[in-house]
Parts: sequence; C-alpha cells; structure tokens
Amino acid sequence: MSETHPTGSGDDPAARKVPKTRSGAALILVILASLGVVTSLVGWWVRSTLFETDAFMEVVETSLASEEVTTVLGDAISEQVILVLDMEGRLEQGLGAIDTYLSESLADALDLSASAQSFFQRLDLFRLADLAAPIAAPVNQTIEEGVDDLVRSDAFQQTLPDAVAYAHQGAVALIRGETESLENVTVVDGEVRWYVLPLVARAIAYLFDADAFPLIVEPVEVPEITYDEPRSAMIVALGNALGKVLPADFGEVTVMSAETLEGWQSLARTLDRVVLLAILLTLALAVAAFVLSGDRRRTLVQFAFGSVIAVIVAWIVQRNVLEAVDAAIGGQSQRAAVDVLFEAVFASLRRVSLIYIV
Repeated sequence: MSETHPTGSGDDPAARKVPKTRSGAALILVILASLGVVTSLVGWWVRSTLFETDAFMEVVETSLASEEVTTVLGDAISEQVILVLDMEGRLEQGLGAIDTYLSESLADALDLSASAQSFFQRLDLFRLADLAAPIAAPVNQTIEEGVDDLVRSDAFQQTLPDAVAYAHQGAVALIRGETESLENVTVVDGEVRWYVLPLVARAIAYLFDADAFPLIVEPVEVPEITYDEPRSAMIVALGNALGKVLPADFGEVTVMSAETLEGWQSLARTLDRVVLLAILLTLALAVAAFVLSGDRRRTLVQFAFGSVIAVIVAWIVQRNVLEAVDAAIGGQSQRAAVDVLFEAVFASLRRVSLIYIV
C-alpha cells in the first residue's frame, strides 16, 4: 500500500520556516515603527495645532473664560493699573496741596510772622498727606475688584480671544526666530514678556467710568489703544493722559524665562526638520517589517498593539510634562491657570490619539 504525502509547499514545515534573524529583525522594525507612529502623531499635532493660531484658538478659547484664567489675567492687569495710577502718590500730592492751603490760610488768619510759620512747619504735626497710604489701600482693593469684574464681563470676554490670538502669533514667531516685525512679545533681561497695554488701558477707562476713585483724583480721558498701533507711541499717549512719564517696557507681563524659550525654540526647529521625515521613516519601517515577516497577520497585530501602547505611554509623558511645568511656576493661581490651558491643549492631542487607536 503506497503512502500518501501532502502536496503543496505551504504545508511543508521547512517551507514555512522563517529564519530567526528575519523574525527578530521584523520585530525590531515593528517596535521602531510603533515609536515612529507616536513621534509622527505628536509632531504633526504640534505643527498643525500648537503652532497654528486659528487651530490653537479653537482648542483654548473656551478655557479663557474659566475662573483660573480670569483670576490670573485680572491679577496681571490689576498690577499694571495700580502701578501706573499710583494712587498713593496721587493722594499724597492732592492732600499735600490741601495741607499747604490750610497752613497758609491759618498763618494769614493768625497773622503769623515768617519765623513763626517756619517754626510750625518744623513741628511734627498731623498732615492730611499722612492719610495717603491708608486711603490708597482700600482704593487699590477697589481697583482689583473692578478689574476682576471687567475681565469676567461678556464684553471683555468677547475681545479677549483677539488679544490671546495676537499674543500667540508673536509667541510662535518668537519660537521660530521670526522676530523681524515682532511687537507684542519680546525678550528683555532674560524674560519673555507679553504686551498687554491695550488691556490695561481698557481697564483704566472702565474704572474711571465706574467712578472707582476718590473725588480728589481727577478723571482723565484714556486714549484708545490697539495692538495695531506702535507700542512706543501708545505708551507715550497713555502717559500724557495720566500726566506721567511711563517706562518703555510698561504694559508687559512676564510669561516665561528666556532659558525656557530657548528650549521651545530648539523643539520647534527639531519638529520642523523631522516631522515629515518621521512620517516617511515610520512608513518605511512598517513596510520593511511586513516584507521580512513570515506571518504578516501576526506582524500587523504586533504593530497595532505596539503603536497603541506607545500612544498610551505618550499620554503618561504628557502628565509628566504638566508636572514639570507646574514645578517651574511659582504662584498657585498661575499653576491653576496653566493646568486649565494645558488640559484643553492635551485634550486635543488625546482626541487625535483616540481616533488613531480606534
């Protein structure tokens, strides 16, 4: 009785056998391709979302009205308003003028000699000007409360995205080194500063309209200041309205250190150079893995599983990045605001990642 042998090379173990070196190489390529997926995904998202103002604003616009963000913004604007208005100095000057008037009127009424007037002036008598500091404290508190009301108002919230978008354009230009016509974000004394003078001027006008100051402080006509006008001219215009010479860097808020900026600039340059290369390299690695594989279905499962694991690891890295940023920020309110904005930004990346996983 003759033996029956199976036919077809597909059933021959020798034919199905793939060298271990090829299997190992295919697995290594799968791992590298999986990492490439995450690199490509994050790089594409950074370029298309973080570095594009319209896409960035779509991500963070709803977060600008959060309590955390409005608190930080209100504090920053209040600090600038209190600095420029100098209520204690204004009150001291106004009350000092009243002191002088009362002293001269009393001297005339009593017909005091010049020596007697000089003697009384040297005495440590009570002066109205001494009340400047205690009066200024509640006035400054009123300023802070008024600015808080302003930044939470619907009218302000409608214009805030334009200010943030303008700042984002400047930040991206600064990160990419495109600083030829940069006006709204600058690097001074090792600090990156955001130009908020239009917001400060608007707050001052709002406070005068709301009669937030004592009667002794004369109202002023605050000029309309926009981001389209030259900064130096706007600072001079506001100073003239307030009767003060404002410093050239007035209306700037520090947002990060120059050292941190250098890190972002390095990252931006790297992303600009490698993101397209990373996508092409990932495709090449995936194709090579399938070519070398003896079981392409298994390789496909490995690639899918590996890339999903890599995406999950990227989510963990996001948390570590946020913790590192929090550790670098001093104030609790600033950390809370950054957490809100980062959560909105990372939520966008997580949505993109979930689409890939699905």
